[in-house]
Amino acid sequence: MLSAEDNELIARTGPETMLGKMYRRYWHAVCLSSELPEPDCAPVEVTLLGEEFVAFRNTDGQVGVLSARCPHRGSALCLGRNEENGLRCINHGWKFDLTGACVDMPAEAPDSPLRRKVRVRAAPCVEKAGIVWAYLGPAEAKPEFPQFIWTMLPSEHLFVSKWLQESNFFNAIDGATDSHIAILHSFADPKVIAAARGEKTASMLAGDKRTSVFAKETDVGVMVASRRSADDPANWFWRITQFYFPYFIQTASEGHCNFWVPIDDESCWSYTVSWRIDRPFTDEEKTQMGTTGIHVRNVIPGTFVPKANRSNRWLQDRNKQKAFNYSGIDQIPLQDAAVQCTTRGARDGTTITDRTKEYLGPNDVGTITTRQRFLRAMKAFAENGTIPPGVETPKRYLRRGAQIVLPREASWEDWAVENLAPEKTNTRVGGEWKQHNLV
Repeated sequence: MLSAEDNELIARTGPETMLGKMYRRYWHAVCLSSELPEPDCAPVEVTLLGEEFVAFRNTDGQVGVLSARCPHRGSALCLGRNEENGLRCINHGWKFDLTGACVDMPAEAPDSPLRRKVRVRAAPCVEKAGIVWAYLGPAEAKPEFPQFIWTMLPSEHLFVSKWLQESNFFNAIDGATDSHIAILHSFADPKVIAAARGEKTASMLAGDKRTSVFAKETDVGVMVASRRSADDPANWFWRITQFYFPYFIQTASEGHCNFWVPIDDESCWSYTVSWRIDRPFTDEEKTQMGTTGIHVRNVIPGTFVPKANRSNRWLQDRNKQKAFNYSGIDQIPLQDAAVQCTTRGARDGTTITDRTKEYLGPNDVGTITTRQRFLRAMKAFAENGTIPPGVETPKRYLRRGAQIVLPREASWEDWAVENLAPEKTNTRVGGEWKQHNLV
């Protein structure tokens, strides 16, 4: 368990909080590129780390992120006119470009010095992997963008989605770094497991629910390894997950990354990126990912709110719970959301888990190690100005997850150092990415 003070530290990301100040040294997902589909389209209102912004795509097709309010009278710029390479407030017509400079005040004298004095906050932006990203920290400390493998692939090799999770973002990190797959995500019928998880791993995932978990800190986060009995009793089946600061999880199932961007302290955007290195996704694969897979696409029209959500208990079906799957809830991410959004603390009017009232076990070592890693990094940044993990080492984000069968006498740590280190993870062969073939 954590102290009440530390529990607050790891959950709150507002601009004046310890974690919030550290988090502003990273790049953050603002919205999907598809939410700004064309030049001069409608702007998008965004709340990020407790601050309000507006994102827009200008006439030249470039994206910008500005403070949400016009500095004149505080009117919402998301209502503005997006035209002629600027966003114009509908109240008095003040117009701002991508840099935040005021370029027009139609109701003021043409030679008024006021226009040159007025600026609105503008965040540096990039578009990668079908997502708009912004940097909210001090300009002099802006880092390079982290080199995830999925930011280097063609768009045809990617499938990206986003949905609203009604919990504090750290609830999701806690869930992603513990070991629950063999129970929460299990099925009654082994054939269903085989279809959902793949024939090679189904029997091992279903056959050994008493997982042993290990954790090792890395330069950009924490590596969490879960060990199960393999089909051959001389071997262990290992699933290795990577946590990267500030909130990314590279799953053990290679080709998927999840991350949870804090909206405020009570909710977050859940993003999922799937990719193939060897070829583009087929239409059939995209359909499967968008319906029954790990991407939540069944949302209320015009929103990113899942139709199965907290208000309807994630459409839990008690008959299905008895005969089909362990939870009675469809889709893995919604099963995760159900437990992450209802942890102790929610009844007190907050979605921040009360971690002072927990009974953690040995197999919670991944969660414990990740929390400790967070707290040390935050306090070092606050007290000594220590650069947050990963900020200065963008290439280290090429670490990946894995599923592997090893002899029982073999060291998973040695194998991971040899095979999962960024410089050995994915290499170009003849201009193409080569992907390691594991289980």
